[in-house]
Amino acid sequence: MPLRWRKIADLVGELAPLDGRGLPLDAFSAQLATTITAGETEERWGELARRIDEIRRRRQRFSFDAGQAWHDGMFAADGFLTRIEAATGDPALRPALGSGLPPDVRRHVDRLVADAGQERIQWGRQTSYLNRIEALVLEARSLSAAAGRVDAGVPVPAALRGFAVRTAQAWDGLFGEADVLQPPYRHPALALLQRLEPVAKWAWVHA
Repeated sequence: MPLRWRKIADLVGELAPLDGRGLPLDAFSAQLATTITAGETEERWGELARRIDEIRRRRQRFSFDAGQAWHDGMFAADGFLTRIEAATGDPALRPALGSGLPPDVRRHVDRLVADAGQERIQWGRQTSYLNRIEALVLEARSLSAAAGRVDAGVPVPAALRGFAVRTAQAWDGLFGEADVLQPPYRHPALALLQRLEPVAKWAWVHA
């Protein structure tokens, strides 16, 4: 057995007994998937923040009185864009955000404009911009729902964390030693590395 493979085998032998079970690969895979999903979700929250900031800076786009009432209402202290923007920077606000967003954006904006004492918006000319706002609210509601579904998954046992780190550190060498073996001896080693890939990836992310 090649040197690095012997070291990994020795390390497995030093692990606490697994009661007849193999390595909990599902735990490594589940935590890795959760981490990747969290990263992608955070990017979406960041994109929401960027879009809201762009709308704020384009107040002059709402050049008519009712349009400015629309814009100012969305960015009021309790405005729905204000609340979404706050959630983009504070994860604690995200799970409850969706329930407070207007189910019908157009009707909500009509009410904002009426409360400001302005004439009703002629939506035929504003449909494109309304669609952008509705899409933003829809994305915020979707992300809020995802934030409320917390699933930590199966924890990785503490005894196996060191094994994961050592596997990740030896990864290139293990592949190199397996690759130089002649068929059919290389096939089991490469198949095992394929099974251990979530372990190494977990360590690269979490270690």
